[in-house]
Amino acid sequence: MRPFRIDFRSRLIQTGRVPFLLANYLSGAEAFAAVQKAFDQFRLATADDHDALVTAFGLTVRQITFLEPYTLLFEGLDQLGHEALAICHFSQLVAVFIRQRRSGPHRIVTGFKRQGG
Repeated sequence: MRPFRIDFRSRLIQTGRVPFLLANYLSGAEAFAAVQKAFDQFRLATADDHDALVTAFGLTVRQITFLEPYTLLFEGLDQLGHEALAICHFSQLVAVFIRQRRSGPHRIVTGFKRQGG
């Protein structure tokens, strides 16, 4: 007896749904939303006396901006404390979340925003 198998690729091509499905994977919106969701969970698990930050491209990031449809802009400080920007295609995204004891009177948390295209 032959095992039951559905050829999803052929079925998707026949129904014309391939472009719709690929759009979900070839969009920076999904990558941005995933990083934002993961960071929100990380931030909520961080004690109030600690900062919750993202590091990426050698920067301690204060703000991540999604520039539709494919670009992410990172604003923050480099290792020497200089103001710096990094920009990347969403497919190049590698971010690290860090907790560190608060260094000043106010908690610092990396922010996220979308900027329409």
